[in-house]
Amino acid sequence: MLGVAKGQAICLEAGGKVTGSVTVAAGGAFWMSGGTIGGSFSSSGASALTLSGATVTGAVSVGGSTGPVVIGGPSSSGDTIGAVVLTGNTEGVAVENNHISGALSISGNAGGVGVTGDTVAGSATVTNNTGGVVFTYNTVGGSVSITHNSGGLQYSGNTVKGSVDNSREQLNERRLYQVRP
Repeated sequence: MLGVAKGQAICLEAGGKVTGSVTVAAGGAFWMSGGTIGGSFSSSGASALTLSGATVTGAVSVGGSTGPVVIGGPSSSGDTIGAVVLTGNTEGVAVENNHISGALSISGNAGGVGVTGDTVAGSATVTNNTGGVVFTYNTVGGSVSITHNSGGLQYSGNTVKGSVDNSREQLNERRLYQVRP
């Protein structure tokens, strides 16, 4: 197990391995590019978090972060991780190019939410976020629910095996957003 305390910043590069879980305390920061976590990853109140090209054998749970939360990335091969729960983060959430073996739940975040290029085995829920939502080019094995968000919605290029639930207001925003150049 690896614990990251307040004021600490831990970097784990390709080839790095944690045999158990990782826990990041309030005020701690964690950056991982490549490498493996042989358990779950959890954080409450971290100052910044990045998992890029990582393998996490358990669930990822991040809440109350005061800096950006980045899971995957546009130039990474993405992460291979269990279920993902992101709640109450204040400076934006990006989930890109990942292989998520469980469900994806993103709720109550500020600063915008981007979910792009992910494969989610379970359902995806994006609710009560502010700053806009981008949900594009994902493959979801279950249902998708994107409701009660503010700041606009871009939804396109997704493959969803279950149902898709959006509020009527967001469907209208999506249509207007997609026709603009």
